[in-house]
Amino acid sequence: MTKEKRILSKLCAPSLEWQKRYADNEYYGEYIRIADLGREVVYDIAKGRNLKLIKTFFVGLEEILVEYEGDIAATSLIGAGLFEAMQAAIYHSALPTNLIEKHLGKKGLLFWGDIIEGWCGKGVRTVDAWKRILVSGMIEKVLIELANVRFEIHLTPSSSFMQTFPPLLFEQKMEKITEKSLLTERGIATPFGRIIFFTANKPQKEILIGNKISETETIRFAVCGEEIFTINLEKYLSLILNTV
Repeated sequence: MTKEKRILSKLCAPSLEWQKRYADNEYYGEYIRIADLGREVVYDIAKGRNLKLIKTFFVGLEEILVEYEGDIAATSLIGAGLFEAMQAAIYHSALPTNLIEKHLGKKGLLFWGDIIEGWCGKGVRTVDAWKRILVSGMIEKVLIELANVRFEIHLTPSSSFMQTFPPLLFEQKMEKITEKSLLTERGIATPFGRIIFFTANKPQKEILIGNKISETETIRFAVCGEEIFTINLEKYLSLILNTV
């Protein structure tokens, strides 16, 4: 039995139905079957079904990650096959973003975060953070203008920090811009500053930054497209400085 088959068999062990559909059915490859299993686990948890089986599933998953630590073939099957399918199922739905994370063991949670961070950028290690990225895509340049400060960051493929450059996350989605008065109230009609992202093969995206939400907060209002968000500007600038 191959390594991949052993892993799939162990994950399916809690359920005879899982064994028939995913472990024993070799019509499809292991990556397709483990992805289908992952999506079924997501939907079962969301509907409160088979929770005893699910608990055993995650115990087995943690044991697999311990047993095959450092094994590229095994971790690829779990990461690219199982975890990415589960993450996508949650991301493209209205399901709670921490649906799977709260069931993972220590190694599982670490690896789960590594997969998301590898795709989404430095510091993005949960589905919740992934869903709060304001600008996605291959960023080539960032222009930041704040009061009397202006600087550009070029992220060419040869840049040593291109893969670790932190994405900008919003803290909270506030409202759509239905009236111009909202821009004045939020301090965006005469903005504190702006951040412009230039991405490959896409129009540039401008983030206008307004007032702090309160005098004691570092979080500010911001506009992206037709919606108002809040962002932690100081935290983001700190992440950038620590990266470059």
